[in-house]
Amino acid sequence: MSIGNSTPVGGDRVEVDVKLIGLGISSIAKHEKVMDRVGDSESMVAGWKFIEGRDWNSFANEISKLASKATKTPAIKPEEYTAILDNDIIGIMLHEAFGHVAEGDIVEAHGSVPYGRIGEQVASQLVTIIDDGVVQGGYYIPCDDEGTPKRCVTIVENGILKTFLHSLSTTKSLNSELTGNAHAMDYSHPILVRQTNTYMKQED
Repeated sequence: MSIGNSTPVGGDRVEVDVKLIGLGISSIAKHEKVMDRVGDSESMVAGWKFIEGRDWNSFANEISKLASKATKTPAIKPEEYTAILDNDIIGIMLHEAFGHVAEGDIVEAHGSVPYGRIGEQVASQLVTIIDDGVVQGGYYIPCDDEGTPKRCVTIVENGILKTFLHSLSTTKSLNSELTGNAHAMDYSHPILVRQTNTYMKQED
């Protein structure tokens, strides 16, 4: 997939061409009367060497084995559980459960749980959450669709909520600083505030 973006920045014109390459696999398994589907994908902003460097047969086999196991797994009763997440899952959880509520337009509309909590402790002291447009292995976003250079933003530092993610509009309405998180599908769509690469910092 190739995505181009052309935006004026300070009188200059920035053109970004991002090439994302990878493979997605979906496996369906059946055991007695139970059917389940498991899918996964791996991709990177990279060239063909990324495809050549992976063992895709093993990748597909592992997904099929997981689908088979899923058909024999008992259903979980809905209640509260303590969950231990590995590195593959923590990024997804951060993105969905916390990242979206840190987007300035959602905060501006008072639809965000941490609204009005800048400077407060919202997580464990072990938690530092970062949103960055240029990280190794991440999706390459050096500037947003308003022409603002994307900077590395520490949303939560040692459990303390430091800032939200912003566009030009939400920066003004929420009296904050630009973060470079404005996004639009194209010229006919409104500007939204969206994450780039959101992750939890690994403590030394």
